[in-house]
Amino acid sequence: MFLPLFWLTTSAAWAAPPGLCPDGGTTVAEFQAAARTGEAAFAAMDLQGLTQARDAALAVIPCLGERLPLAVAADFHRLMALAAFTSGDEQLVLAEFHAARRLVPGYQVPESVAPPGHPLLQLYDWSDDADEGRQDPTIGPPGGHVVVDGVRGAARPRGISNIVQVYDAGERLVETRYLAPGEETPAWGPLPEELASARRRHRLFGGTAIAFAATAVTTYSVSLATAARFDAETDTTQLPLLRTRTNSLYWAGVGTGAAALAFGTVTVLTW
Repeated sequence: MFLPLFWLTTSAAWAAPPGLCPDGGTTVAEFQAAARTGEAAFAAMDLQGLTQARDAALAVIPCLGERLPLAVAADFHRLMALAAFTSGDEQLVLAEFHAARRLVPGYQVPESVAPPGHPLLQLYDWSDDADEGRQDPTIGPPGGHVVVDGVRGAARPRGISNIVQVYDAGERLVETRYLAPGEETPAWGPLPEELASARRRHRLFGGTAIAFAATAVTTYSVSLATAARFDAETDTTQLPLLRTRTNSLYWAGVGTGAAALAFGTVTVLTW
């Protein structure tokens, strides 16, 4: 897994502990302001200002209370690319610039940020061909969905970074998370193979319940017929046999009926 030291040293900033978010969460405006401040700091060769802006943007993410627009997500990825450039991590610069270019393809780095001949511009050009890695499906909560860098239901390219926002069935934003390049893609709901397994299990239990129920009805019906024959029988030598058969069929019906009820209950409770 590709998790550079650059990200390990800033992990505390983008994994805010629960309960530290302000009332109402943070805003897209705050997020974008941090990205723009970082760009200005890079242009002014203010490394401390760039680092502070990066950390401020990362701190906004887990508390974000609004849907993230594409353009703002692109601003953030460019900020991360600038911060990675100052730390000498060219691989991460390419990944972050590529993430930004996917969202806003026509963007050009301003001369105020990188004048002609600046090595950053060459990396920006190269980033167009950066490897996105495996495309991971995004699995939201039951009835909900996941937005990847502002795109609803998009797959998550693992080779680059992403901002994912998770919505529940009521369209309520329940989580915003930054995923670094190479980081495992979380699942917020059951995996497709788990759903398929559950459907097979339900069919098996449901079918078994129906089979037991049909057997119970048949057995009980036969026991009633045997009981009627017992009542009408005039040959007393046949009565013990008929009594035993009637009782056996009755209890067999009760047993299979109980089994049908048990399998039916399991099917309903695990649906």
